Amino acid sequence: MGVYKKSTAHFKSIIGGNLRLRFPNKMKFSEGGLLKTAVGKNVNSFYQVEETLPPIISPKAVIVKRQLKETFLYDLPTVLGKTYTLIAI
Repeated sequence: MGVYKKSTAHFKSIIGGNLRLRFPNKMKFSEGGLLKTAVGKNVNSFYQVEETLPPIISPKAVIVKRQLKETFLYDLPTVLGKTYTLIAI
């Protein structure tokens, strides 16, 4: 399977607030500034993850752990109406 990289991304904020982004490669602002690495829960109330119970797994199940590719998670504080352009590092 091929490796996919994102080279450019454009966003326009229509509500403002925190935008959490995940990319397969490192990104920065097109003007040169670096993005803030996301840590913990997303502070934007529109994008909260629902708390769920753990799955019920049969004792007979064979669990195969998958090795996921590394991704980069960023928090971008946005302003209503502003457009943001990100480019790959």
